[in-house]
Amino acid sequence: LPGFGATPLPPAPLSVPVLADAVEGFMDAQGLRGAAVAGFSMGGQLALELVRRGAAGPAAALAPGGFWMG
Repeated sequence: LPGFGATPLPPAPLSVPVLADAVEGFMDAQGLRGAAVAGFSMGGQLALELVRRGAAGPAAALAPGGFWMG
């Protein structure tokens, strides 16, 4: 994800949509549109967002965050 390792942070405040934009752009640049994705917690929510956008194919989302009300 952007901001981990030697990768720069996105210019916008971090959120699932901002991270999804960055990952979707990376997937497109690498010819990975439709690839399977997996994530845990926030990564699970991100994986589901990529599927919702049509950027990813099958997804495994373990304990995805963000499904509560309030």
